[in-house]
Amino acid sequence: MKKGKTGSINTLIATIIVASLVIMGVTALQEYQEYHDAFGLVLLVDGQEMGFLYEKDKEKIEEFVALMTAKAAENYAREVLLNERIEYFVDRRSGEHMPVKEVQDILHEKLSFSVFGYVLLLNGKETVTLSSLEEYEEVISAVKAEHLSDAASAVVREIYLQEEIKYIRRLVAPEEIVSVEKAVDLLLRGTMRREVYLVSRGDSIWTIARQKNIPVSELQKANPQVKNNLIRPGDELNLVVSEPLVNVCVIKEITVIEKIAFQTVYIPDSKMWTTQTREVTSGQLGEREVTYSLRLENGIEVEREELHWTILKEPTTRVVARGTARIPSFGTGKFLWPLAPGVGTITSPFGWRNGRMHGGVDIATRTGTAIQAADSGVVTFSGWQGWFGNLVIIDHGNGYKTYYAHNSRNMVISGQKVERGQTIALIGSTGNSTGPHVHFEIRYNGKRLDPLKFFKP
Repeated sequence: MKKGKTGSINTLIATIIVASLVIMGVTALQEYQEYHDAFGLVLLVDGQEMGFLYEKDKEKIEEFVALMTAKAAENYAREVLLNERIEYFVDRRSGEHMPVKEVQDILHEKLSFSVFGYVLLLNGKETVTLSSLEEYEEVISAVKAEHLSDAASAVVREIYLQEEIKYIRRLVAPEEIVSVEKAVDLLLRGTMRREVYLVSRGDSIWTIARQKNIPVSELQKANPQVKNNLIRPGDELNLVVSEPLVNVCVIKEITVIEKIAFQTVYIPDSKMWTTQTREVTSGQLGEREVTYSLRLENGIEVEREELHWTILKEPTTRVVARGTARIPSFGTGKFLWPLAPGVGTITSPFGWRNGRMHGGVDIATRTGTAIQAADSGVVTFSGWQGWFGNLVIIDHGNGYKTYYAHNSRNMVISGQKVERGQTIALIGSTGNSTGPHVHFEIRYNGKRLDPLKFFKP
């Protein structure tokens, strides 16, 4: 009986021991598993921690980075290189592993790419970046072509840039690369923004400048191609003054037809007054074909050299007879009122008016009224002369001359001797005039004098 009880106790003890060992083993296994599950990879981007993930997820991250790279290459249509450095190291962090999607989202924000570009160097200074060597060469050609002449008679002998232009190939941000057109604009105008105004009917340099709030001088400077401010509908005007980064020099030859001036030869004629001339033979312009070598900088001629020429037509000399007879002293030095006694009203006296000197007196009366010579003398001019309109000038031979302007009709001719009080013209309003009147002047050796101090009855 005692022996049976002892065996049972031993069996129970053994069972308990085995069970304890099993429990201890399971616990140890769990602890071991938990210990190893806490290990993972720390993801670094340029040395900065971005996340913690299971080692098994590393392949998914690498596939994601490869996909981003492929999409960037497709977007920029060229090979791209990842700017950032990606690294991993093992660490043990229980319960800190991140979902793959979360890590991918972080990388999507942090990663960037570069491409190889061709950076244009202007006298060693970086300017613009192009995508290929072909585009670099295209820009240089386009800059030169901008200043090539379209004239059929022009032959371009040489075209070059004054500045040293080179390129370097290096990694750049894709956004730095510009188009050929923008690069050309920058080199030629100093800006990649070109503002152009299309001229319409009724436009002028002054109205456009006022409309665009640009000084006229700047608008003129921006458009050196406009000569004498003459513009036509359809013309394009630059609104931004160009400050080119490069200076394009063109050496070209042009052939043109030029007029040859004729000479004028004077022969004496004692039958005419010294103030008179008469054309004996009309002068005729000649013609020649000339070839020039021109040097232009940015389209502006800075040097011209005559290479050779051929005479097409010789000029004909103009022969003019010039009077030698001196005008005798016909004048008395006393002057009549240039109209009939009591006729006419002085509307503007001698002296300053409206900020300008008025060198005579204006005497108004009705159109057609006779104008008389204020003193005897010789008519030295009878005809149209600018703002005077129809004008008669009488030389009185004693240093005095009288002027009668704005006439409706002149009644005398140049060289004619006239007497004091003789009708020489009719009142009018020709030239720069606001109404019928005679502008009357007295000059002594070329100096204007106040007529009112000389009128005598």
